[in-house]
Amino acid sequence: MVARWFSHGNLRKAAEWVDQLQNGKSVPAGVQALLTGARPMPADLALVAAAVSELQQARHDADYDPAYDATKRRTLGHIDQARAAVRAARLLDDSNDPTYDRFLLLALGGPSMVKNS
Repeated sequence: MVARWFSHGNLRKAAEWVDQLQNGKSVPAGVQALLTGARPMPADLALVAAAVSELQQARHDADYDPAYDATKRRTLGHIDQARAAVRAARLLDDSNDPTYDRFLLLALGGPSMVKNS
């Protein structure tokens, strides 16, 4: 049986950490070391992280908020955002930048990975 490896919560937390770093906010020391190190944050990673956070929130709103208005315009915007994020993820994967691999590891392990490092 094949199961998805990433939990929504861990992926979203990793995306939040990227966003916090992009906005000069503090994150756990282990996260900062993994995601920044001596390099600047890749712009494509910031795009992927923003899309994960925003699209996950939109999915949650659509599922649980009875007042959510799923307009065609909003839905098409989400589709465009998802496509841009997939393109950015492919570019990151092709670039062999270790920051993307570290982001994925954080998304697999979530906060417990940082606590145990």
